[in-house]
Amino acid sequence: MYLFESMVDMALPKGMEWPSEEHRLVAIRLLIANPEITTLTSIKNGVMSVMRIPLHEVKEIDLDDLCTYRLHTIIKG
Repeated sequence: MYLFESMVDMALPKGMEWPSEEHRLVAIRLLIANPEITTLTSIKNGVMSVMRIPLHEVKEIDLDDLCTYRLHTIIKG
C-alpha cells in the first residue's frame, strides 16, 4: 500500500490532535513505507498505539521500547 505522511494525520480520531510533534514523527517513521501496514485500520491502530506513549519516553524511544507499547508487531516487516 502506498502511504504518505499526511495519512497519519488523517488516521487521528475525529477531534483529536497529536500530543506532540515527536509523536507524529514516530508514527510517520513506523507506519510509512512499512509493508505490514496495508489497511486504514492498521494505520489507525498504529496511530493510537503511538499516542499512548508518554511524552518523556517518545523523545528517546528505541526499537526495544516499542514492545512495551505493542508496536513491535507493526515493525516486524
